[in-house]
Amino acid sequence: MKVIVSHLIFAASILSQSLLAEQRLRVGVITPLSGTLVASGEAVRNAVILADSLYDDTDLVTFSFEDNGFQPKNSVTIARKFISQGVDAVIIFGTPTSMAVVPLTEQAEITLAAITIVDKVVKDAKYAVRHFVSWQEENRRIVEEVRRRGYKRVAIIATLNDASLALRDGFISGAAVEVVVNQEFSPDNMDFQAVAAKIKSAKPDAVYMLLFAPQGSAFMKVLRALDFRGPVFAAHNVEDPSEISAAQGAFDGIWFVTGDDRSGEPHRKAYQEKFGAYPAMGWGNAFDYAKMIIEAAEKNVPLIDYIKRLKDFEGVFGRYGAAEGNSFTIKAVTKLIDGVEMKVEE
Repeated sequence: MKVIVSHLIFAASILSQSLLAEQRLRVGVITPLSGTLVASGEAVRNAVILADSLYDDTDLVTFSFEDNGFQPKNSVTIARKFISQGVDAVIIFGTPTSMAVVPLTEQAEITLAAITIVDKVVKDAKYAVRHFVSWQEENRRIVEEVRRRGYKRVAIIATLNDASLALRDGFISGAAVEVVVNQEFSPDNMDFQAVAAKIKSAKPDAVYMLLFAPQGSAFMKVLRALDFRGPVFAAHNVEDPSEISAAQGAFDGIWFVTGDDRSGEPHRKAYQEKFGAYPAMGWGNAFDYAKMIIEAAEKNVPLIDYIKRLKDFEGVFGRYGAAEGNSFTIKAVTKLIDGVEMKVEE
C-alpha cells in the first residue's frame, strides 16, 4: 500500500511539474500607438512581436498591447485593466508613464518592465526594473565627446521632462563648459523662433539639443533657416527615423549618444524585413525585455527573480546582466546622423 501511495504521489508530482511548465505568462504592453511618440510606440510593439516570433516556439507567453498616447493618466487606466485581467507583467515605454504606473504594479506585486533612462522611476521598487542605458552613462560619454571635440561654449535647449533635465543638469555639472543659452520648453510649445535667434547671436561652439519629437525637427529647421551652421549634438532623443525625415535635412550631421545596440544588427535587419521600417528609440529595449520574459517562462522560474539576477544575457545590447538599482549594465555609443541613416562613430 505504501508503495502504491508513493507511486501515486510521484506521478502527481510529475504531472504537476508538467502542467506548471506549460503555464503561460501573460504580459501587457503599454506604449504610445498615437500621439507625438508613435514611432517609438510602434517600434516597441513590433520589437515584442518580433522577439515572440523568434524565441517563443512553444507559445508560453502571450503579449497584449494597449495605446496610451504617452499620457500618464491613460497608462494608469490601462495598467488597472491589465492587473484586473491577471497579467504577470507589464512592459511600459517612457518615464512619466512608468512613474504613474509603478505604484499600481508594486501594490499588485507584478513585474513592471519600464523603458526609461531615469533611475528614480524604479528606486527601491521590489517588482520594477528599468531598461535603458543610464543617463549617467549617456552623460559620461557626451562629456567625453565634448571635451575631445574642443567645445568651450555650449547652448542648451531641452524639453521639460525628467530624461532631458537629468541629462542637461548632469552635463552642466560635469562638462566644464560655458553655457551661453539654457532654455526649457514644455512639450507642447513649438515656437522656436526667438530661442533660435538667441542661440545664433550667442555664437556657441555647439548646441546641445534635448528636444523630443516633434519639437526637435521643428527647432532644427528654424535654427538652420537662420543659417546657424555650427555643430549640434544630442542624446537618445533624436533616435527617431520619423523625426529625421520631418527635419528635411536639418538633422544631418548631428552626433548623439545612445545605448550600444551594435550586437543587435541582425535583429534590426529582421525588424526591417518584417515591418518595412527602421526601428525608432525603444525597440531594442522592448526586444530584450520580451526575450528575457520568454526565457523565464521556458526555465519556469519567477519572472522578477530571473530578471533581477540576470547574468550573461545576450540581446540587442550585447552580452550584459542585471545591475544595482533595478537596472542593467548597458553601455553607450556615439552615432552620427548622415542623411536618413544613423551610423556608429568608431
